[in-house]
This record gives sequence, structure tokens and C-alpha cells, in this order.
Amino acid sequence: MAAPVAVQMNLHPTMNWDSGDIVEAFKKFKQKTKLAFKSFLKGTTEDEKVSYILLWTGEKGLDLFNSWDMSESDCNNPDTLLEKFERHLEPKSNHRIHRYEFQGLKQDPQETIDNFLSRLKNVAEKCKFKDKDERIVDQLIWGCAHKEVQKSLIGKDALQLIEAVDTARAFEATTKQMASPYKQAH
Repeated sequence: MAAPVAVQMNLHPTMNWDSGDIVEAFKKFKQKTKLAFKSFLKGTTEDEKVSYILLWTGEKGLDLFNSWDMSESDCNNPDTLLEKFERHLEPKSNHRIHRYEFQGLKQDPQETIDNFLSRLKNVAEKCKFKDKDERIVDQLIWGCAHKEVQKSLIGKDALQLIEAVDTARAFEATTKQMASPYKQAH
């Protein structure tokens, strides 16, 4: 049986072992792998999925796989294999280090609020906060590049994340529109 067209055209996930953040690179690889199995490789057998995973992880992935002591049933289970890679790559996480990183996050002057929020959420995931949204709101205020947004948000006592983000987005949209060379003169 011929390989699916998407595989023939090299539209498959590959593991980036040279990434600066190997854990994040593997999470994306795993997500793309699952998407491939749900789309252009739908109907693929479990054994074939394992083969694809090992091919897509390259030499380094194959070397790791060959070094593991796994039962035959685990070797033929794609979910177990992906979990094994994940456990191998995931360092023992120290939430305090991630909190330190989180507290230092600042919005770059040209960065959109949505990109800044995405960075905040990605780091907050590793911080083990009891109230993650509350901490994201605080850091959004402290790290925001626009003093006007900070002033607006800091004065609100019961501020929800969605409200803070909406306020920052409205400021961005207004600022962008006011800077437009086509703005209407009144």
C-alpha cells in the first residue's frame, strides 16, 4: 500500500532535538503527531503509528527507544511510547524557578497584548499557582508596556482576566486607529 500523499509530500511532524526548550519542542511534536493520526493518517494501525513516531523522532529518538526496557505491548502502543518520551525529556520542574521567570515577564513595546498574554499563560502553566488567572492579571498590569493601560487596570479592585484583556485590546485598537494615516479629521 502506498504512503498517504501528505506523508509523500513530507507534511509530517518532525522532532526538533536542537531546540532550546526540548520539553516544549516535544509537546508540539506530540500535538502535531496526534493531529496527523486524526487527519491524513486516520485509519493507521497502532503498529504503523509507532513506526511513524520512531521515524519522525529521527536518529536520536530511535537511540532513546532502543535504550528503554519496555514490554512488547508497550513498544506497540503509540500513546505509551509518546508518554515514555515525555517522561524522559521532562526535567523535574521547580515551580519557584518558573514563578521567578513569570514575575520578570514584560511586554515588548511592539508586542500585541495577545502575544504577551500567550507568553504569560505558557509560563503560568508551570508555576502551580492556586489562582492562575489572578496572577496573570497582576503580571499583565505590572508587565504591560503601556502606562495608560496600567493606570486603568490598577484602579479596578475586582478585575477578571477577560476584562483586563479586553481593556488592553481596546487600548491597542484605539492607539492603532489613531496612528493610522487615514484617520478621519473632525
